[in-house]
Parts: sequence; C-alpha cells; structure tokens
Amino acid sequence: MRGRFYTVLLCLLVLLSVVANPALARRRSSLPRWDWGLSVTAGGTYDYNVLGFSESDQNAYLQDQGSFPTPLESVDDLESQVQLKPSLQWRAPMTLMVNGDYRFKCVHRIRNAFTDYQTHSFGLS
Repeated sequence: MRGRFYTVLLCLLVLLSVVANPALARRRSSLPRWDWGLSVTAGGTYDYNVLGFSESDQNAYLQDQGSFPTPLESVDDLESQVQLKPSLQWRAPMTLMVNGDYRFKCVHRIRNAFTDYQTHSFGLS
C-alpha cells in the first residue's frame, strides 16, 4: 500500500514539474529586463520630547530654561518629513536579479532648527 502511494506521489510530482516548467519559462520571458520605481513620502508629526529628555530633565527645563546649555526653544515641536526612494531592478542572465535603491530622508522642525537632520543610504543586493 505504501509503495503505491509513493509511486503515485512521484508520478504527480514529475507531471507537475513537466507542466510547470513551460509556464515558468513563458512568465520569465514576459518580465521586463529593467524595472525602476520611485517612492515619495511627505508627512508631519508632533514630537512632545524633541531631545528625548527624561521626565526629571523635562521638569528641570520647564522650571529653569537657563540651566540647559542648548539653543532649545521648547521641549515639544512640530516636524515635517520628506522621503525619496528611487529603486532599480535588473533581471540579469541566468535568473539572477540585482536590486539597488537609494533612500533620502529630510526632517525639519519648526522651533528647534538645530535638531534638523538628513539621512542618506544606499542598498544593493
């Protein structure tokens, strides 16, 4: 009984592999060789603790703002973010795929401009 089961299972697997291979070859050939994309994101948030103060440091700042040697105007602030992410995908010969992307993020704060920043990153796989 077990021998028949394994024989039927093996026949089904062989049949599926024979039927599936031409379908995969057709599907691969219809894919574009180069594919690119661009993701753009913009948004705004409210940050209630810009520098990540502990609760005791926040209270000390609020009671005596002169005791902190920073140009901090307030503990909280509104921030805007813009992100750009162009990407490129290359379907190389022999079913290899090469992906590359670049990410740019810019954060701008309304009252505490000294905490503005930009990040850049590049990925390749």
